[in-house]
Amino acid sequence: MILRLGRLYGYETFAPATDRTTRFFQSRPLGELTTVHDCSGFCTAKPSLAKVRQIDAIWLEEDKDGPYPAYAFEVEHTTRVRSGLDRLTEIPGRYQIPLFVIGPGTEEKRLFESLVEQNRYRDFKPRLHFRDYRQLEHLFNAAVSHDEIRDAFGVEPRSRA
Repeated sequence: MILRLGRLYGYETFAPATDRTTRFFQSRPLGELTTVHDCSGFCTAKPSLAKVRQIDAIWLEEDKDGPYPAYAFEVEHTTRVRSGLDRLTEIPGRYQIPLFVIGPGTEEKRLFESLVEQNRYRDFKPRLHFRDYRQLEHLFNAAVSHDEIRDAFGVEPRSRA
């Protein structure tokens, strides 16, 4: 089962165009977990749009004006934690959403913690969170399990449209 064509916890999902076929999560191309292919509707500032389009994953809600971000995730390694933070902080300020950096372990977490103390990221600090790969896998597997149990029970998820 592929989580209702990419709707994780009822959110629409975005991933960069190049990542949809070249990157995988649990042996699935990211394209199988992606439901939104354009993020220009909520990010119209040209300099920011280029960076926002490269964010590894954005979960989106939708209202009468279209999709807008609810959560954003950057999956990084040691040398790229700063680049991930730079992309996350380009999401327009009107969306005060949680921003996550996902990394392999303690070295990346230490780097993340030192970077968020810098002036560039200080205003975003309350919304910036570090999680490791294991925590991400656990969240995803729990969502899949929940969907399977809910479907077997015969309960449909709430439609957000």
